[in-house]
Amino acid sequence: MNEGIIDPRRGPRVLARLAVDVRGRAAAFRAETEDLGRLGCQLAVPRAAIVLPRAIEVGRELALALRAPGVRWSTPASGRVVWTRFGAAPRCGIAFSSALDPVFFDAILPAEAADASPHTARPLARDAVLWLDEPPRIPAISADELAILRCVEGGASVDQLARALGAAFHPARGALHRLLARGLLTLSPERAVPPERWREALDAAEVALGARRATPVERARPPAVQALYEEGVSHLHAGRLDLAISRFQEALAIAPWDEAIAGAARRLSPWAR
Repeated sequence: MNEGIIDPRRGPRVLARLAVDVRGRAAAFRAETEDLGRLGCQLAVPRAAIVLPRAIEVGRELALALRAPGVRWSTPASGRVVWTRFGAAPRCGIAFSSALDPVFFDAILPAEAADASPHTARPLARDAVLWLDEPPRIPAISADELAILRCVEGGASVDQLARALGAAFHPARGALHRLLARGLLTLSPERAVPPERWREALDAAEVALGARRATPVERARPPAVQALYEEGVSHLHAGRLDLAISRFQEALAIAPWDEAIAGAARRLSPWAR
């Protein structure tokens, strides 16, 4: 467990909220970017799309059309799903098949260009201690970043952070490197600021994300629950509503906290016998 934590992203990212039209073989839906780089992005996926989990399963090829306020054209992109996260705030990571159009990228992100520091493969040591640096003037913080910042508080090693986040740490490695690149976390105790300086920014970000303060890190869906959920989706696709409802209810009985499953069961409730 002594190996360093390497940024899994192939290039630098910046926070950017762009509307995206997503098309794949399984479904078409609208989403929003949480961060964006020329080589990939993170998508916040609407819960309605999670009723079709195969639409964003790992390895799925997707066609994207990115749109931004103030830019009169959208830009096409294609990519592959490299990770997914279900739960209260579903999202997935996309690796583009080819670099995003630099003209579009530069047109929509001039203000955030400073956030995109050069990508480096240098690993982050597990015993390195992280501290909170100055909070941002505008609290544009993603869900992964929020969980990390809450855990760091008055200082924490990378290994302590990994233990605190549990299964959520692996997909949050990019967010950790992004926080360091943006200067929101620091490895220098001399630059550390008291956690109280961050309270307002973190609370504002939490409200914006609709996160639950008591459980900032999402609970992992047990394999048995995921199996019931996928079986229910298969029945739903085949038009077997009674069986689909039954499987969703069985899954919900095991994991009553799972909002995606609760939403699917709720939407199908008018057809329950």
